[in-house]
Amino acid sequence: MEAAAAGSSRYDFDQAASFLARNAVDWAPLVGGEDGEVVDVFSAEDVERIRGFPKLGLPSLGADGLPSLGADGRRFPALSLSPLSLTEISLPNPKSLSAR
Repeated sequence: MEAAAAGSSRYDFDQAASFLARNAVDWAPLVGGEDGEVVDVFSAEDVERIRGFPKLGLPSLGADGLPSLGADGRRFPALSLSPLSLTEISLPNPKSLSAR
């Protein structure tokens, strides 16, 4: 199968996806530089795979303004950790740790 046209290596994802749709092709080489060297190949399969990635951005927030951690919007029970008292920590004397 031959690509009908070549896209620019400067295209961002949306521009490259639009290029494929506009030209009704399944894939296209992306060229760059003055000599038109092929630097990558972009396909409709790439578009589908990348669009399936999780979206980045702000977290989903509950009505109370706290993040919702579950995929279904529910919040996991809060973990309560009792404070640790680190007033005295006994460490071995480094001089007593010799290679044997």
